[in-house]
Amino acid sequence: MTRATAFFPLSALRQPAAARTTPSTPLSSWRVRLMLPLAAAGVTALLAGCSAMTSVEPTAALAGLQGKVHGGQQPVAGAAVQLYAPGTTGYGSSATLIAATTTDGLGNFTIPRPYTCPSNSLPMIVVATGGNAGAGVNNALAEVAMLGPCSGLTPTTSISISEVTTVAAAYALAPFASVAPNTTNIGTSSMNFQGLINAGAAAANLANTVTGLAPSANSTAGIVLPTAEMNTLANILASCVNSGVAGVASTTCATLFTAATPPGGSAPTDTFQAALDIALNPGNNAAALFALGTPSAPFQPTLTSAPGDFALGIIYNGGIIPTSNGTHGIDIDATGNVWVAAAGASANGKPRALYEISPAGVILNGASGYLGSVFDGPQAVAINSTGNVEVANLNTSQVLEVTPAGGAGAFSASSAASINAPMGISIDNRDLSTWVANYGSNTISHINAAGVELSGSPYAGGSLPIGIGVDGSGNIWTAASDNGGPGTLSGLTKLTPNGSGGFTSQFFSTGAGTVPFDLAIDNAGNVFTAQFFGVGKNSNAGAQVSPIGGYTSNADNEPFTLAVDGLGRVFTLNVQHSTSNPSTVTVHSNTGTLISTANASFGYSANNILPTVIFAPRGIAIDGSGNCWIAGKSPNGLFELVGIAAPVVTPISVANSPNRLGVRP
Repeated sequence: MTRATAFFPLSALRQPAAARTTPSTPLSSWRVRLMLPLAAAGVTALLAGCSAMTSVEPTAALAGLQGKVHGGQQPVAGAAVQLYAPGTTGYGSSATLIAATTTDGLGNFTIPRPYTCPSNSLPMIVVATGGNAGAGVNNALAEVAMLGPCSGLTPTTSISISEVTTVAAAYALAPFASVAPNTTNIGTSSMNFQGLINAGAAAANLANTVTGLAPSANSTAGIVLPTAEMNTLANILASCVNSGVAGVASTTCATLFTAATPPGGSAPTDTFQAALDIALNPGNNAAALFALGTPSAPFQPTLTSAPGDFALGIIYNGGIIPTSNGTHGIDIDATGNVWVAAAGASANGKPRALYEISPAGVILNGASGYLGSVFDGPQAVAINSTGNVEVANLNTSQVLEVTPAGGAGAFSASSAASINAPMGISIDNRDLSTWVANYGSNTISHINAAGVELSGSPYAGGSLPIGIGVDGSGNIWTAASDNGGPGTLSGLTKLTPNGSGGFTSQFFSTGAGTVPFDLAIDNAGNVFTAQFFGVGKNSNAGAQVSPIGGYTSNADNEPFTLAVDGLGRVFTLNVQHSTSNPSTVTVHSNTGTLISTANASFGYSANNILPTVIFAPRGIAIDGSGNCWIAGKSPNGLFELVGIAAPVVTPISVANSPNRLGVRP
C-alpha cells in the first residue's frame, strides 16, 4: 500500500557531520533557530498565518513580547533572551535575529518594540541562554520556546520559557536543525514553509508556553499526551540548568552531555543541543539519561522507570474512529492533514469511513467521517495532486474517490471491472492515473482520473499482490506476498512503459518464503520491501541488493509496511508478537545499516504513554514536518511519533513526478 515517506536523525539517523548545514552567520550571542510550542490558541494563529506567507507585515502592527525564564521552578536572572525568525534558505540554515533583551533578577523579560518582522508568517523562536538559576552564571543553559508568527505577538502575549518548552521545541524542530559545537541553527527550505508551520502543532500539544508546563495526559478530549515522559525529559535538562543549586550536583552538565552525545558525533555544548541530540537519537543511553532526574525533580508526574527509548508519541482519536478492526490505509495531503481509512465494523456505533485529521490531531469531519455508508473494508489510501483522496475498498472490489471537501468523487460509486479485492493503491502524478493491486485476482488494474479502465489493464501482478508504488521514472512496482515455498511468486513485479501506451511486465524474486507485504521507493529508484522477517532492497533494475531475508533487524521483528524519509532512510512498522515484544518502528539507513536499537532490541515504540503496547499496526506515513504517523487497531485512532524522520513531499503521489521520492522538499 502506498505510504508517504519520511524520518529524521535517530542514532545513526543523525545526519553525518559532512551533510549538516553550517550557519553562515552565527546567532548573535547564541546559536539556535527554532520555535516554541504554541498554546492551543497559538496553533490556530500559526496555521492561519500560512495564507499570508508572502505578505510583508507592517511594523506599526507589532508589539512587545513579555515572559519569564525558569530553571525548573526557579527564575533565571541575567539570561540573554533573543527572538529569531527561522532560516529560509535550507534545512538548518541561519536564522535572523529580530530583537534581544535580558531577564531581570526574577527571570522576567520584555522584548521591546518596534522591531521588524520578516516577510513571511513562519513560527518565531525565543531563545534564553546563560543566566543564573541560583548557583551562579551557567553558560550551558539554553532554553527555547516556539511561538506563532511575528505579526501575532501582542502586548498580551506572555511566554514561560522552561525545560518543558525546550523539550517540545527540540522534538518538533529536530528535522529542521543543524548542530555543531556551540552553534545550532533551525531553518527550512523555501519549498517547505508548511512543514515548519505544522511542526508547531505537535509542539503546542506537548507544552503550554503560557505556563511553561506539559498539559496532563488527558487534558484535551481525544488526545493522549506523553506527559510523564515530557516531564522526565525536562527534569533531565533541569539537572544541568540547575547545576550547583542545592540538591543538584555541579557535575550534571558534563554527565548530561556525555550521555546525550550521538553515536559517532560531537557532544552537545548546551541544554538545547542536548535535547536535540536526544530527540534525534531516542534510543541512545536512555537509562543513563533517566538517572539524571533527581528525587525532588521540579516537573511531575514522571516515568517510574527508565524507558527503552525517548521517542515521543501522541495518540489522536477523539472517541470517533471505530475500535473494531481499527485503521488501515493512511496518506497525508499537501497541507499536512492526515487521511486514514477506518476498516472496522460499526460495533461501537461508528461507521467504516474515511477520516481527516489536522496536524494538531483534530478530527475535521465529525463522527461519521466521509462516505461512511459507502465504505466496506477500506484499505490503502492515496491522494492525488488535486487533493482528491482514493481508497481501495476491499469488500466491494472498488476504488472509491472522495473530494477534498468530503464529497463523492468522479468514481465513488463504481470502478473498473477488473478490480478484485484491492489491497494497494498508488497514483502516477504524470497523468493522475491510478494503479491498483488486486489481491483477489493476482493482477494490477490501471484506471484514468475518471475511473475508466485503460487499454492493457489488467496486468499480471504476481501472487497475492499487496503493496504498489510508482517510481520516479514512471515504472510501476508491486509486492507479491505469496509464501508457498520454493518456486512460488514471492517477489516484485515491475511494469515498464513500452512507449506505445502500454507496459512490459518483469518479475524479480526476493527469495523463497520472504513474503514481501509492502514496498517503498527511494530517489534512486531502489525498491524496499517489508518482508516476513526483514527489510529487503532491490535495485531499479530488479537486482537483489539485500541478503535473502532482508537486512539485519531487531529480534523477532515482523515488518508489515514501510516508508522512506527525506534522507532516504527506511522506517518499518513491525507487527506485535506479544506483550513482551511490542509493535515497533525500526529504522535502517539507505544501505541497510540498522539505526534503531532501543527497547531490548525491538526498535522504537514510544509506548511510554500507553498502558499496553501498540497492537496490530497497519499503516505508516511521514509528513512534511518529519513526524511519523501510524495507523493500527490499538491504540484506537492514530499514533504520531514527533519529529523522528526527515520531512518528505506530501502527498506521496506528487513526489513521483518530478522525482522527489526520498528527498526533502
